[in-house]
Amino acid sequence: MKKELRLRKPQEFSHVYHYGKSWVSDLLVMKVLEINENRTSRFGFTVAKRTGNTVLRNSIKRRLRESVRHTKIKNGWDLVFIARQKAGLVSYRDLKDSVTDLLGKANLLTEPTDTMEKRANN
Repeated sequence: MKKELRLRKPQEFSHVYHYGKSWVSDLLVMKVLEINENRTSRFGFTVAKRTGNTVLRNSIKRRLRESVRHTKIKNGWDLVFIARQKAGLVSYRDLKDSVTDLLGKANLLTEPTDTMEKRANN
């Protein structure tokens, strides 16, 4: 993921945690903060140490990055995905579905989920 698409500094993460709105699923918590309609959306991913060892935590973050990369999201938002303990036990498909579901609930998808599923099946 390109540098301009990532939240990198602790201050950026804490700003989203403090002022952002939350959506929750069994696998993830998503914090969202609107920044500016003209800027590209930026993403941050966190996985707690209690989730597992370093290899597992990095694997979860790679899967989340890939899920976001394949999803069309509106511009102008800072998003932080926080993985829950169950996230390490599920497949990539389940994790991607959870990401898409949370983005849909937050109304941040640029196209309806049904359209994306039809395109993937063709």
